[in-house]
Amino acid sequence: MDEAATRWPAPTGATTKVDRGSYQIANSACARPTPMTADVDRLGLCLIAAYRRNAPLLLGHKSPCFKTRCLSATPHQQRPGNCIFENGPVTPDSTSDDSPPRMLSVVIPAMNEMDCIESTVEHLHLELKLNGIEHEIVVVNDHSSDGTPEKLKEIADRIPALRPVTNDGLAGFGRAVQCGLDAMRGDAVVVFMADESDDVRDVPRYWNVLQEYDCVFGSRFIRGGGTIDYPWLKLRLNRMANTLIRWLFRIPFNDFTNAFKGYRREVIQGCRPILSPHFNLTVELPLKAIVRGYSWNVVPITWRNRRTGVAKLKIREMGSRYFFIIAYVWLEKYFSRGDYHRDNVSGDRPK
Repeated sequence: MDEAATRWPAPTGATTKVDRGSYQIANSACARPTPMTADVDRLGLCLIAAYRRNAPLLLGHKSPCFKTRCLSATPHQQRPGNCIFENGPVTPDSTSDDSPPRMLSVVIPAMNEMDCIESTVEHLHLELKLNGIEHEIVVVNDHSSDGTPEKLKEIADRIPALRPVTNDGLAGFGRAVQCGLDAMRGDAVVVFMADESDDVRDVPRYWNVLQEYDCVFGSRFIRGGGTIDYPWLKLRLNRMANTLIRWLFRIPFNDFTNAFKGYRREVIQGCRPILSPHFNLTVELPLKAIVRGYSWNVVPITWRNRRTGVAKLKIREMGSRYFFIIAYVWLEKYFSRGDYHRDNVSGDRPK
């Protein structure tokens, strides 16, 4: 029986087999790719090379696989959010860009997720605790009309690491994530979905990568990654959108649209102002981080369609919004002459 079968109940509908093998960041032993993940591109060649050398998978500024010249964007002050903090806003301890993160914040936007938020928080907390990672779980209630706020208060009484936050401004996935980013205390952050469509066991792997890199991105479409019960139409649109982004920016990464990514605090500050009020935030943050010169790495992840609740992503509503953000960052990359690059903003050199 494969690992996916032991991790999650077998779903109904179209299924892509997940075979993660014994993949490790520093000792790659990749599993056979599924047909959907076997596209031959620069990223695939890098993975194959890492596998043959039994070496780390390196992308971004530390890799010969990434030769694209980075241009970027201008310093901006953090904008005040419309968040209500249970215990008031907190100013984190400042750390230098070169020091590894000491505390992880997991930001979870939640709208009408009463049926699944409890298990998601419990699984995350247990996994991070077992791995000895100091953490907080910031769940942002985004105008829920069910019992999500009450459920969060109930969970917080049992799990002190949970910090409920309320988005008191306009509703939207991107706005809720920004509220969580404004509230976070940690030196690094991982954005995680309330329905636990991503695997909580990948969060400690992200944390390990963030000890060395500024950003960590997961991909469901490389060796060792995969999807379960992905709707056919959304899958085709996903692959087309990611192929377009990869071609426009000449970046060897193929899963920009997944929300599950990790960043150091200074990356979030360097990507402000954050413009996306909705799911286009999932594209804005990684594109800005790469274009503005932050180091990054990619690890394979698995994704499974939600078991409860209703998906919040509406394809018809999001197409033009994705296009706007892609065009915005593309113009920054090729026409800003590096004005927004981290070197020109803070004087730091990319790692």
